[in-house]
Amino acid sequence: MHELLHTLRENAKKLEPFTRRVLENGLLLTLGLTGLAILFDTMAGRVGDVIAALSCAKGAKDAATAVLGTTLICAFLCDIILKDRAERN
Repeated sequence: MHELLHTLRENAKKLEPFTRRVLENGLLLTLGLTGLAILFDTMAGRVGDVIAALSCAKGAKDAATAVLGTTLICAFLCDIILKDRAERN
C-alpha cells in the first residue's frame, strides 16, 4: 500500500499544471455533490416532501458519479494532449 501511494505521488508530480487544476476542480465538485446528496438524504424525513428530497438526493448521487468519471477522462486526455504539444514545439 505504501508503494502504491508513493507511485501515485510521483506520477502526480509529472502532471501538467492545467491537468492538476482539472482534477482538483472536478474532485471538489464531486465532493460537493456528494455532500448535497447526504444533506438531502438527511432532510428527507424531516422537512417538506419526502419524495422530492429523495429524488434530489438520487440526482446528486448520479451527478457526482458522472462528474467523477468525466473528470478523470478529461484530465487524462488533457495531460496527453498537452505533453504531445510540448514535444512538437
